[in-house]
Formats: sequence, C-alpha cells, structure tokens
Amino acid sequence: MAKWIRKAQECEGTYLFKGKMLVSREVHETIPLEEILQIFSDTRKAVTELGGLDYLQVFENENGTKLYFIDSVNKETLESGEFDPDDFNYNNCVLCYPHER
Repeated sequence: MAKWIRKAQECEGTYLFKGKMLVSREVHETIPLEEILQIFSDTRKAVTELGGLDYLQVFENENGTKLYFIDSVNKETLESGEFDPDDFNYNNCVLCYPHER
C-alpha cells in the first residue's frame, strides 16, 4: 500500500470538503480503495484542525506520483443559502490525477 502525504497548501482557504466525494475513473482503476479512503480521511482531519483549506489539496506518494483533491464550494457559498448543499452536481470534491484536471 502506498503512503500518500498531503503537501503544504499554497493558499489558505475556507473549503470544507463536505460535498459528494468523487473519484476519477483513472484513479478508481489504479489506486486501491483503502488508499483513496485514507486521502479522504486525511483531508477531513486537516479541515477540522485548520477550520478550512484551499480548494486544491495535493497528495504525493513515495514514488512521486501526485493526486489532486479539488473542492468546488467554499464555506461562505454553502452558508449563503443560494444553493442546495445536497446537490452533488454543484457541491462535490474530486480526486484525480493532475493531467485529468
């Protein structure tokens, strides 16, 4: 099993990674589910510790392979009441390879 480390974020943010968690087809086909779930868990832990993150979280394994975890909606937008937070077409987080972005 690969160990994925969340890289330091370039910007601060108020993204909570609370939307529907999606995985690209390529990630689904090449990364074991246990590793994907660990990335989700590590991200949620960082959100709790920091009170929010930048929309883009980068994970890298010991082989130098990178994954992007991208959130679509920040805290302020969710709290505005202008959108349905349960609409996964709008409120989602996507785990993908950088070339899929």
